[in-house]
Amino acid sequence: MVRRKGKLKEWASSQNEYHPNEMDYEATDEDLTATGGLGPILDLFIDSPLFSEFCQCLPPRVSNNSYDTEAFALVLLGGFIVGFDCLDDLEHFQNNPLIVGRFGLVPTPKAFGDWLRDFEEEHVKKLGEFLRQHAQFSRRKIDAKAALTVDIDSTTHIQHALQMEGLDFDYKGNWGLSSLSCSDEMGFSHALELRSGNTFSSVGAPDMIREVFSHLKYTDEKLLRADSAFCNQECVEECVRSGAKFTITAHGNIGWESKAQLITEWAGWQWTEIELQAFMEKDVAPPRIELGSFLYQPGWSEVLRFYVVVKRTWKYDHELKQERWYYYGVLTNLDLLRNSLQNLMIFHHQRGGAENVIREHKYAFDLKHFPCKKLLANQVYAIFALIAHNHLRTVALLDNREHPLYAKRLRFKYIFHPGRIVTHARRQILKLATRVIKEANAMISAWAGTQTTVLARGG
Repeated sequence: MVRRKGKLKEWASSQNEYHPNEMDYEATDEDLTATGGLGPILDLFIDSPLFSEFCQCLPPRVSNNSYDTEAFALVLLGGFIVGFDCLDDLEHFQNNPLIVGRFGLVPTPKAFGDWLRDFEEEHVKKLGEFLRQHAQFSRRKIDAKAALTVDIDSTTHIQHALQMEGLDFDYKGNWGLSSLSCSDEMGFSHALELRSGNTFSSVGAPDMIREVFSHLKYTDEKLLRADSAFCNQECVEECVRSGAKFTITAHGNIGWESKAQLITEWAGWQWTEIELQAFMEKDVAPPRIELGSFLYQPGWSEVLRFYVVVKRTWKYDHELKQERWYYYGVLTNLDLLRNSLQNLMIFHHQRGGAENVIREHKYAFDLKHFPCKKLLANQVYAIFALIAHNHLRTVALLDNREHPLYAKRLRFKYIFHPGRIVTHARRQILKLATRVIKEANAMISAWAGTQTTVLARGG
C-alpha cells in the first residue's frame, strides 16, 4: 500500500491553503479495464442483422498462425469507437482484458497494416456497399419514414508524408489527399471515396449520387444539397435520373448573375420575433435581404428548365467605398409553388451540417492522417472510421434525438467506464457500476425499439 502524506501535508498546512483529502493506494491482481462501456456498445454492432454481411466484406486469412480477419476488423472498429488516433494506439488494447478476453491476443500495428493492405478492389467495393447499408439501417433506427436528404462535399486531408500513394497539391497549395463524401441530415455517412490530392471536387460525384439513392424508387422522396463545385451537367442529370430534388449553389459559369439583374419582383426577408430580439440586444439593425427567382434553361438541354433562387444582400463594399448588392444563387428543381423562396434558401443553407460531419471525421476519428502508403489501404481505414462514426451517431440519436452528443462527449458517457473482469463457471463477466448498467440497459432497449429492460452482457 502507498500512502500520500508527510511533506505535502506539511507544505499545505504552512501555506494555509486548500489541499485535497488524502488517498491510499493499493495494488490488485484483478483484471481491470478503463473502457468497460466498450463491451455493450460493440455488442450492439455484433448482434445487429448486418454483422454477417460485414464479415463477408473482409479479406480471408489463410495462415494457421494468423489472427482471424473478424478479430482484426472488430479491434480496429473498437479503436475508432474509443478514439485512437493511429494504428500504433491499438497497442493499448494489448493490456486491456476486455479486448483480450473477447478477441484473444491483439495483433501488432504492423500486422494491422498488413491486413489493411490485404483488401483488394472487390473487398473495398463490398465494404462501401456495407457502409451505405449500415447508414440506411441506422436511419431506420431513428426515423424510418424520414425522407433522405443528402449533402455531398469534398475536403482535403493535409499529410506530411512524401511516399504515400496519391499525394499531390490541391488548388490552395495544400499537400495531401482529398475525399468525396455523402452524409445525410441526421449526420450518418453513406459514402466516401479517398482520392489524389489534386482531384477536382465533383469528380466521381454522379456515380456516388446514383449509389446513395440506388435503394430508393424513382418516386420516393429524396433530396440533395451541394455547393457550386457540383453545379454541372453530370451531377444535375444524375439527380434528374434518380428522381431526386436538389438545391445546388449556382456557379458563375452558367451565367445566372447577369440574369439576376433582370428580376423585377423581390420579396424582403421575413425575420422571426426571436431573431429581431437578438438584433435589438446587439443594438444592430437586421441586414437588408431580398429574394427573387427566374427560370433557367441549361445550355446542354432543350427541354429541361430549373429555377434559380437569388438572395441579394445590401452590404458595404470596402473596395468601392460604398454599399451595394451582393448576389447568391441556388439552382433547384423544387416546386416554388409549394416551397417559399425563404424556406428553400434556409433549407439549402442547412447543408452546412455536412461540414460538421466532415469535421467530426477528421477530429473525432482522426481522418486528418492516414497510416498506409497504399491508397486503397487508406480507403479501407477511412471506411472503418465512418462505420464507427455511424454506430456512435446512432447511439447519440437514441440517447437524445433533439441534441445528440458528438463523439468526444459520447465516449465519456458510454465508453470510458471502469470495469472489473471476473471468471466464474468458465464464463467471463464484466462488472460495471450500477449506473453504467442502467444506461446500457436503456440504450439496448432503445436500440431494440422496445420498452423492455434487458441486461447488458455480464450484468
